[in-house]
Amino acid sequence: MTTQTFEIRVKTGSSKGSLIIKNPTTDNEVTSFTIYIQQKSQNNQANKKIIELFAKYLSIPKSKINIIKGHKTKTKVLKIVN
Repeated sequence: MTTQTFEIRVKTGSSKGSLIIKNPTTDNEVTSFTIYIQQKSQNNQANKKIIELFAKYLSIPKSKINIIKGHKTKTKVLKIVN
């Protein structure tokens, strides 16, 4: 079983709809992304949408993705279990 972690920066209330942008990294940095979503951060709606979008982006089931840090902040760490 392999695991990967990704740092996610979330921008809520996007007027453009949902969008994932991979941020440039150096060799030693964790791969990071900025995700723009329309959902507000109320009743866990934003977290659910982040998992849904990222699962679609990586072509994996949503059940393989967990938020391990940042449940209530705009910067999150996602763990992917394959």
